[in-house]
Amino acid sequence: MSIDRFRQIVQSLNIGRVGTHERPHKPALLLAIISMIEAGRADGNRIVYGADLFARFRRFFELVRSENDSLNMMDPFWRLRTDGLLEHRANPGFEPAVQARRDAPTVGELQTMCGFSQLSPDLYELLQDTETRDQLRGAIVQRYFPARADAIRQAMRQEQQIGSMERSLEADPASGSGPCNDSPDISSF
Repeated sequence: MSIDRFRQIVQSLNIGRVGTHERPHKPALLLAIISMIEAGRADGNRIVYGADLFARFRRFFELVRSENDSLNMMDPFWRLRTDGLLEHRANPGFEPAVQARRDAPTVGELQTMCGFSQLSPDLYELLQDTETRDQLRGAIVQRYFPARADAIRQAMRQEQQIGSMERSLEADPASGSGPCNDSPDISSF
């Protein structure tokens, strides 16, 4: 599938509405997933519902939420499959339960039923490219959060810097001079 097709999909997500207010959960979650991929936290297209994803989601969600939006990542995580963007990989024996499930599970139920989730393989492949990630993020921000674009761009830059630092530390944790490497010798204390 092409970048143009995915741009169309992310700009027409099936999102919740209250009156004229569009719930920001799915677009904020997509920004968080893109951030995880950029930071190298989605090895082999494995999207795990956990603390790393939640922290990234929360960061974007807090920038765009209205006072009536509750911090809930499970519903949009589970329902991104209805947009054809996320597939939940069932643990052995749970395939029928995952396919039949319409409402969002609890965290415990999700962990029992699914080992991990995946973006569509075409989308994951496209998101390996920096320019494509930027295009899709821009499409999400332009469509859902134009009034908060500057704050989101700043958060994305910070996420990119954090991801870059994480990758360099993981590549060679003993090199470089960071706060851990520059700390004083405390063996004599």
